[in-house]
Amino acid sequence: MAECHALERRWAELHEEAIHLNQEWQHLLSIIISRVETKRDGQALNWTDGAVAFYDLDKHAARTSNLAHEAVQTCHQYALALQRTLDAMTHG
Repeated sequence: MAECHALERRWAELHEEAIHLNQEWQHLLSIIISRVETKRDGQALNWTDGAVAFYDLDKHAARTSNLAHEAVQTCHQYALALQRTLDAMTHG
């Protein structure tokens, strides 16, 4: 049962990390939208603006992918731990 509780705590931490990543995503989108609006207003954007945006997006995508992978693993571990706990309760 302790393993289940530990995995539940980790799941809560992953949830908080997902909320934080979503906030970062919203911030990145607002920056990109601002850059697009700057371009529409006739102001020139230099190549570093685009490079920085893609670098930030790539970094965010990698963190999101890692978080999703860990979330799936945590769910799987939780299911196994729960099954072991239930087996121990019914057979022990």
